Amino acid sequence: MIKTHQGFTLLEIIISVAILAFISVFTATSIQNAIKSKVKVVSKIEETSYVQDALKVIAEDIRLAFHHKDINIELFNLAQDERKKRAEQKAKEGKKEKGTSKGEDPPADPVAPITEDTAPKEQKTYNKKEEKKLTQFLGLNESLDFTCLCNTRTVEDSPFSDQAEVGYSLEDCRGRLDKRVRSRCLWRRISPIIDEDIKEGGTKRVLLENVESLKFRYIGPESEEDWKQSWQTNENGDDLTQNKFPYAVEITIEMKPKKEGAKAFAMTIVAPLSFPNNQKTTEERLNEQKEDTTKK
Repeated sequence: MIKTHQGFTLLEIIISVAILAFISVFTATSIQNAIKSKVKVVSKIEETSYVQDALKVIAEDIRLAFHHKDINIELFNLAQDERKKRAEQKAKEGKKEKGTSKGEDPPADPVAPITEDTAPKEQKTYNKKEEKKLTQFLGLNESLDFTCLCNTRTVEDSPFSDQAEVGYSLEDCRGRLDKRVRSRCLWRRISPIIDEDIKEGGTKRVLLENVESLKFRYIGPESEEDWKQSWQTNENGDDLTQNKFPYAVEITIEMKPKKEGAKAFAMTIVAPLSFPNNQKTTEERLNEQKEDTTKK
């Protein structure tokens, strides 16, 4: 009987090893590419999440924007007008009675208004109080400062309330991890003390690094269709913005990571104000009624 020996030839073994090596290299390359893709995706998610978090902080502060109007001063000034009106009427009636008692005709000319010189001592002054405007909203295209109810009390029995001044601006800063690296950063300033200059005071901290640009746009009363590049409630504002808070603010942040080959990307959000409090005063409404009556 002839015995046969079965097995692989050298050529078959070489071909098998080559195929196995190819499969191994292909698999390793695929795994490496998947890991690199995952790292890029995770890095992109982290970068966008930083911008989203910054936008959320700004939007929450804007939502809590605080516009105060002192109703007591308004009522006091209206009461002063009423007191002066009644005093003039009383003086007019007194002169009429005096002229009638002497058998004289009442004067044809109307009684002159009471002044500091002609009024009795107890009626000499009907001065009005001027409301001191502390709550403001000063927004430019690349910066924003306003008053809001966004102060967090971290200490029990703290003398500060939840009112605060908040400001956002774009300035240079050093890197958090590497102090030698500098970039443009988004800064948030907050002060628990509201004073006449809401752009100064308080503490500042970096909210976001590597910011290419920061843009604000505003929309408010009588400008519901057109976004404005600035909104200032003080004397620097126009008739549409003085003493009025906007209805909403559009915020756009463009960021470019400090990485080789990284591209800049931008995100935009519209933040509404919960309570602009732009109601007209009683005096303003009365003046409008008088103007409408005159036109008719």
